[in-house]
Amino acid sequence: MSNKPTRKEFEDGRKWEHPAAEALAQKLWPGSKVIEHQPHSHIDLAVVSPEGRFICQLEVKRRFINHDAYSTTMVAWEKHEAGRFTKRFFNAPTLCLIVFDDRVGFFHLEKAPTGKEIKSRRDRPGSEKLYALYDINTIVWQDDLLEPIKQAVALKEAQREADNDTEDDFPLI
Repeated sequence: MSNKPTRKEFEDGRKWEHPAAEALAQKLWPGSKVIEHQPHSHIDLAVVSPEGRFICQLEVKRRFINHDAYSTTMVAWEKHEAGRFTKRFFNAPTLCLIVFDDRVGFFHLEKAPTGKEIKSRRDRPGSEKLYALYDINTIVWQDDLLEPIKQAVALKEAQREADNDTEDDFPLI
């Protein structure tokens, strides 16, 4: 069994990625741009200044639960290692933005996690993988971004549905 998310899980999480990243980037660095890394990079996004200077790496995770469902949140260990690499060689942070159902916030992937564990997803037997565990209390909450992110995702979904509407408004002859 693969450790990769199912297509639906991937798409459900991915639709939150850019609206959330854009909201945080504009709040912290007005005028900045969010750009995508190569397809198989450990970290999905980067933030650059209006002049094109690298600011940080940014990973976005969507958790379809409330923030207090667990005392920690987990990310693949490789993402923590990528954060350490970015800090060491580029002196820049790697933020992990977490969008829960009820809150949104970020933590620094380059910082030491609370712990690490080999975990397996309940829905994917044989998917053991090393994860970095970050305490929920280390998250810098940005709750003012939650509603704008939800609205941006809803708008994006409505546009996607309108683009996929293939019904012909003309009568059949």
